[in-house]
Amino acid sequence: MAVHLWQVGDISGGLWTPSVLANGHVFFPLTRETQVRELGGDASRLVWSSPVFEGTMGPVVEINGLLVGHHKRRLTALDVATGEQLWQLPDETDGQLMAFGRWLVFLNDRAGRLEILAVDRRGAEVRRRQAVIKPTRMETPLTFARETLYLRTQEDLVALHLRQ
Repeated sequence: MAVHLWQVGDISGGLWTPSVLANGHVFFPLTRETQVRELGGDASRLVWSSPVFEGTMGPVVEINGLLVGHHKRRLTALDVATGEQLWQLPDETDGQLMAFGRWLVFLNDRAGRLEILAVDRRGAEVRRRQAVIKPTRMETPLTFARETLYLRTQEDLVALHLRQ
């Protein structure tokens, strides 16, 4: 028998993939807003909400106390605890993101480039950049296991060795 614990209403229009954060809260990218909620036994409590990342289907990564993802096609960071937008890069980008230790791995699929970025509350700095695939469109997330990064494009499966 199922026991009803809690319910969040008014999420009409879509809920994309939620993510569990390091502090145990859950990130919900909804159609009209982003919510971070504390979920416990029989309750759900809203911690913060923001229009940033609303309706995003792409990855949003928690790294160095930030949530980093694409908002209006620009790499953007929010404070994970408060939802305050800290920065947004000026150039439009597309691609996949993944945290790798203290680094942000960004595959710009349309340019075919892999970038390793240092991110903090002030912004993002590219530390390494390398062409790794021909420009394409990727809709699958990056996968990492045993120092190997796996990329699946529309035509190829690629394995890359990463080291910190």
